[in-house]
Amino acid sequence: MKISPNLPLCLVALLVLCLPLCAQSSFADWLLAQGYYDRALTEYLRISHNADDAGSRDEARLQALSCFLLLEDFDGALDWLSRMQAETEKVTQELPLRRGIVLVSVGQYSEAEQLLDRVVHESNDSGRDLAALQLGLAQVCQLRPQDACHTWDSIPADASTYAHAHELWTLARDTQLPRQKSPELAATLAIMPGAGYAYADHWGTAISALLVVSALGFGTWSAIDAGHEGLAALSGFATVGFYLGNMYGSWNAVQRINEYRVHQYQSTFR
Repeated sequence: MKISPNLPLCLVALLVLCLPLCAQSSFADWLLAQGYYDRALTEYLRISHNADDAGSRDEARLQALSCFLLLEDFDGALDWLSRMQAETEKVTQELPLRRGIVLVSVGQYSEAEQLLDRVVHESNDSGRDLAALQLGLAQVCQLRPQDACHTWDSIPADASTYAHAHELWTLARDTQLPRQKSPELAATLAIMPGAGYAYADHWGTAISALLVVSALGFGTWSAIDAGHEGLAALSGFATVGFYLGNMYGSWNAVQRINEYRVHQYQSTFR
């Protein structure tokens, strides 16, 4: 009979009191299975500090890390990983894989790739297949789908991660890489005020930049022609500022467009 998630906390506490001492992590496992990740994390942290059995402490540490990931508390996960550096051999063996998974989750793909690639080549257990799956994700999120597909192809058909890897392989093959524009070209085009924004498809800003810089330039010329040196200097300073801002803004606009397109592409696989 499935226990309802709405069971009063007093009954849950009663259930815990009835558990055998040798199964002290059962309550935490139940909380994790029911989706109470924050409460499960609290229990696993307690077990990791108080359990008499070293194996139970090690398992609780790894499960606590899983809770951090499920809660999307990636900073907490990285901090917890750093605290696990000097722990027992079992934890140390799984630490690079777990850290690689966290790094992929927070978008540090280059560092994750280096770490996971080492795990793939040095590990011979089931962790290798999970590392290969995550390694492919790190590669495809760096806009290298061919490398990612090659990595996913290395996962054997009887591996538990094979189906997911094949799904990602198909997705990488069918998804076009994001079209990138050149920020340098945008800045160069901005020599003509507004042209760089037009290249970035910001037509309203392009027209505004052209009108403002043109108006300020005309005002500066008129002030010089009329002999108003102070006004000419002030207007000229503003003209130069807006002109340079037009060039930097064009460069930055294309950068933001590229970043958005890359983010959208990466979100397809995450």
